[in-house]
Amino acid sequence: KSYNDGNGVNQHHKDKALKKLKKLIRKTQQAINNGDSSAETRFVNGMAEAYTSAILLSKNKNMSAYNHSFSGREQLQTLVTEHPEMEDAYLVLGMFEFFLGSIPDDMKSKARALGMQGDREIGLSHLERTIENATVSAPEAARVLLLETNLPDAEACRYRDLSEVMHNEYPANELFAVTARIIRLQCRISEAEGQDVAAPITLTLNQGCMP
Repeated sequence: KSYNDGNGVNQHHKDKALKKLKKLIRKTQQAINNGDSSAETRFVNGMAEAYTSAILLSKNKNMSAYNHSFSGREQLQTLVTEHPEMEDAYLVLGMFEFFLGSIPDDMKSKARALGMQGDREIGLSHLERTIENATVSAPEAARVLLLETNLPDAEACRYRDLSEVMHNEYPANELFAVTARIIRLQCRISEAEGQDVAAPITLTLNQGCMP
């Protein structure tokens, strides 16, 4: 709500979220500097840096966004290398890889120079991993995959079954209901046009975060 533009979003939401996130960054960074090397502290620090970057980017503060983005990505990449069981970290890492790997070709050389290149396919793989293995971030990873990646119609068919799973898990959420219908329609149209439609894959939504 605070960093995605849309109905009900305003500057106050963003400023309030930024204030809380920056406080969290300071607190966790101080703990890390004082010798706290726990996976949990580093995870919170990396996630706070990443979400701070997203809000700053929506406010067109690109340089500050870049600095927080770089710090968050570096923290989380180091974390999963040392603690591969921290599956929730793959949500943000997947978003980094996918969206940076999807930028226009004429911008990729600049992104590489800044150390911010990504790999689209690795990003999708990380998001799929989060859906199946993360105890907290699984539903959010599914939401990002279905609603934020803007995959081509034929490729979106890969997640046709996932869209039905999310609709069934969250029947009151109209976005998931609409998304499931749209993907079904996209797949039928793509098949009728003779396109090379991706076969649906089975992803088991992790239930660790469910009541």
